Amino acid sequence: MHSHRWSGIVFLTVVFLLVLNGCTRNVPLRHEFEFQNIPDTKVDKQLLVVMDTAQAEKVIIHNPGAMSDNFRYEAGPAFRDSLMNLMQARFEKVDFAHELQAGGPHYDYYLLSDFKDHKIDLGTALWSNKKFNVYIDYTFLDADRDTLFNTETDGDNINRFSGGDMATAINPFVFIGTSKAENMLGDGWDGAVANSLNEFYFDLETYFDKNGVK
Repeated sequence: MHSHRWSGIVFLTVVFLLVLNGCTRNVPLRHEFEFQNIPDTKVDKQLLVVMDTAQAEKVIIHNPGAMSDNFRYEAGPAFRDSLMNLMQARFEKVDFAHELQAGGPHYDYYLLSDFKDHKIDLGTALWSNKKFNVYIDYTFLDADRDTLFNTETDGDNINRFSGGDMATAINPFVFIGTSKAENMLGDGWDGAVANSLNEFYFDLETYFDKNGVK
């Protein structure tokens, strides 16, 4: 009697896991960050932000392991919007383009971004650190399109599941009916992107200070 009951529970658990396996879950990402120490007065210059279509529309599907959910990160749109919002907070006029064309409108500065790569490591246990890295380069050009400076970033962030998150997990990658996991993963990714943007912004302000740009 007991053996039949336990075999039934095991069977249902296996079926449940198989149903969940391969399920794609959207990870919510921030499209704007609040950075400290941004001056209230904007630089009276015009900036063109350039990001190719593949990067601007980049979607990452991450499958961290066997019997895991798939996690979907709309990384390109979130990064594009975050970068634009940061630049709009600093410059009087900011436009966006997918490529730097020979002709077209003239700008005081041009910002080229290169979202080269990323890493997501959720570990092998519920209590493992969840590591996020984004490798983004920034090239800042003057009105003649000569390079003023480059910033190569490894935006990194480490996060962990809370006790509540772990209570809803079957294994490190499969969760039962909750958005807590997606929110935690989103926070981890957002932290890495924010670190990358902050590195570039530090170099931008350093350039402005050295060259008397206000």
